[in-house]
Amino acid sequence: MIRSRTAFGLLAAGLVLIGPELAHAHAFSRSSMLASFMEGVTLPVIAPTILLCILPLGLLVGLGGHTRIAPILLAFLAGVIVAVPVASYVGPFIEPIAVLLGAIFAALAALLPKLPGRIVAILAATGGLVGCLSALTGHAWGEVPLPTLPGLLLGFFIVMAVSAGAVIRTRQYAGGPAAMLAWRIGASWCGAVALIYAAFESRAYF
Repeated sequence: MIRSRTAFGLLAAGLVLIGPELAHAHAFSRSSMLASFMEGVTLPVIAPTILLCILPLGLLVGLGGHTRIAPILLAFLAGVIVAVPVASYVGPFIEPIAVLLGAIFAALAALLPKLPGRIVAILAATGGLVGCLSALTGHAWGEVPLPTLPGLLLGFFIVMAVSAGAVIRTRQYAGGPAAMLAWRIGASWCGAVALIYAAFESRAYF
């Protein structure tokens, strides 16, 4: 009798672990100001739904070879800032949407890297908005510690700037066509990972 109950418990636990579940809010601790700030900085780097959205965007920006990258970065940061007051009205469904958006960025980076700067700026603002909504989803207005917000802004900027800068510097010092091809292949792989991850994230909604 005990063995049958144990087996049933293990089976039920396994189904819970592998079954679809709703996305949970990112837990922000209310410790010191520095700890809260660092949580905001590290979240875009360690959260897959955010990283798979922003990293392909950075590859798209870097592959475009834009002479004026500052307006694109400003549009991206503006999208992140706009998401802060809006996030409390958005549900957890935004997380698979963020990953799917990243897959679109990756496809554009692999297939159409030479998009006009204005279009890339609009895409950057959209990516910043959706990515930050994914970071703050599940939290009511005022629930996130205040030092976390500038940390998030810095974290998003780091992921975007490092990914775009890596592409730009590689193309400058490692040869144009070969580096361009290598990064476009990398973008296609990034899109494939994003699609697979989005499929798992979407199990709770379909």
